[in-house]
Amino acid sequence: LPGIDSSRIQIASVDVASAAQVSSAIESCEASFGPCDILIASAGIVEPRTFDAMPASVFDEQISINLLGTANVVRAVYRGMKSRRDGRIMMISSGAALIGIFGYTAYCASKSALSGFAEALSAEAAACGIRVSICFPPDTQTPQYRRELSMRPPEAAALMGSVKPWSAEAVAARV
Repeated sequence: LPGIDSSRIQIASVDVASAAQVSSAIESCEASFGPCDILIASAGIVEPRTFDAMPASVFDEQISINLLGTANVVRAVYRGMKSRRDGRIMMISSGAALIGIFGYTAYCASKSALSGFAEALSAEAAACGIRVSICFPPDTQTPQYRRELSMRPPEAAALMGSVKPWSAEAVAARV
């Protein structure tokens, strides 16, 4: 990226559903760059299917990545923020958290659960100087979105109508 010092970038590939992998990656990043002051937790996967056609493993994976993955990343930085009495956490949910969408039982459930998590954590964190926020972006143009469209049930497509997805850059700018 132009204007970005590549020595200030560290990439780690982890399964966010694994608290141990997340913790190790965060420890490595903090050893290189210092403590995390701002966290944007944007874990997400979607596999639209009707509930009765969705294998339990597919349902569980969406809950594990979308909800537990976010909690694992937050957990990895929270103690440090709390000890410094400062920090900002932004959780990325989805507009799908606000309504039930045909064929999106696991996704809607996992993203809705983030709302309760963020609200409860915000109540705890405020006394420690940590600000917790959550946002609910619309469909966003990403490779995952293109994959999701190929699996989107017609009932969901009818509900979503002709609303155009946002660019990833537009969502990032709003966050």
